[in-house]
Amino acid sequence: MSSKYLFLILLFIIFSFLIKMPKNSMIKIMCIGDSITFGKGMPGSYRKFLYNNLVKKGYKIKMVGVNSNIVDKYHNENTSETFEYQDSNCGYSGYTIKAFGDRKGLLEILQKNKCLKLNPDIIILLIGTNNAMEKYDFNMTIKDFISLIEFLLNNINKETIIFVSTIPDMNPNIDKVYHWFDNYRMDNIDDNEMKSDINNYIKEFNNKIKEITEGYRRKNYNITIVDLNPLMKDIDNLLFDGVHPNDKGYKIMGDFYSNIIEDYLNEKFNKK
Repeated sequence: MSSKYLFLILLFIIFSFLIKMPKNSMIKIMCIGDSITFGKGMPGSYRKFLYNNLVKKGYKIKMVGVNSNIVDKYHNENTSETFEYQDSNCGYSGYTIKAFGDRKGLLEILQKNKCLKLNPDIIILLIGTNNAMEKYDFNMTIKDFISLIEFLLNNINKETIIFVSTIPDMNPNIDKVYHWFDNYRMDNIDDNEMKSDINNYIKEFNNKIKEITEGYRRKNYNITIVDLNPLMKDIDNLLFDGVHPNDKGYKIMGDFYSNIIEDYLNEKFNKK
């Protein structure tokens, strides 16, 4: 065999190997949502663990968003774990899916700002917690969710994947959050009923968004559901105020999303 053919075979082998290695490509990840994404009470939210996990595995990751475009540092005093992370995000504290009453809407802010113009490769969408807190009209919530998904799908690249996440349960009776729910409690509803009502709403919401997302996926849209809720059932130990995750909860989330993204990247590149 001539040296020319040997050279071509070698090039083919090297090229094939590189195609199957997503770690050689810059991956832009955008996290979209409310205060759980933004990181209320816990800077960097789950995003810092997501970023660090993938970077440690050798992936080239760029977190993108219009908020907090800085490199921040995480330090755990208990474990001495320390690392830097890119804090860019599109998380908005207090936002519902779409505006109503005094609540601002995620859909409206995304329609106005430049988040989607940053051309992410991967989107993690986690939204609906404030709708559940308000126990906002369920049919309108689902209608608003569909409007949000339609907007996203119509304003991103076809290659961009959206991971739609279910939302965690809540405990509205923890001292640090009890006063938040004063406006949402009826005189004839006790604490146990309040907690049951909200988490039943969340259960119905999660089931419905699974159905909706699967419907889009069957139509060949690059979208899929990821079920976070079962991992966050120990809400009294994973939520620092009954709504927002503590450091342990956010780490569970970051590990969960990073594993899903790694599986997706390996499958995507290995198919090429």
